[in-house]
Amino acid sequence: VTVLILLTAYDYTRSVFHEHAAAIVGAHNYNKLAPRRAGAFPTPNPLVWRGMAEMSNAYVEVPVDLLANFHVADAMTYYKPPRTPAMQAAMETYPFQMMLEFVQYPLWVMQPAIHAGGDADGSTRVSLIDLRFGTPALAGFAATALVDKRNQVRDAVFGFGEAGPR
Repeated sequence: VTVLILLTAYDYTRSVFHEHAAAIVGAHNYNKLAPRRAGAFPTPNPLVWRGMAEMSNAYVEVPVDLLANFHVADAMTYYKPPRTPAMQAAMETYPFQMMLEFVQYPLWVMQPAIHAGGDADGSTRVSLIDLRFGTPALAGFAATALVDKRNQVRDAVFGFGEAGPR
């Protein structure tokens, strides 16, 4: 009974902290824009959260320490790219369809594909990541495709971390 009471208290406290962190993120403007929606994602410390605010043109990730002052200047901005034919081709693959079923904070990352030997043939590496689980620098769940210059998908994979077409 004691363990159940302690677990319930921990879970309730964590939910209160989550709501407070999300409210802090949603109460500020970022890049002179008010967020469409705001969320907070846990870290190992229950008093520190990864805040995420979505604007029309970008996502802003900001650390939220419930014991310290909130600083908008500590935010990292991830701009949403415009829709491209390469993105559309990638969306038609099974790995991207799987990813699109559960992604809540989707960020598309487009990069020129560099092949073995350092040559680029006009292909594009298209990735879709969920910002709840990672960032462009350190992806969590991601769908990644290699799209050639004719917008044909050569390879597409879904995975956790640095999953990418070979």
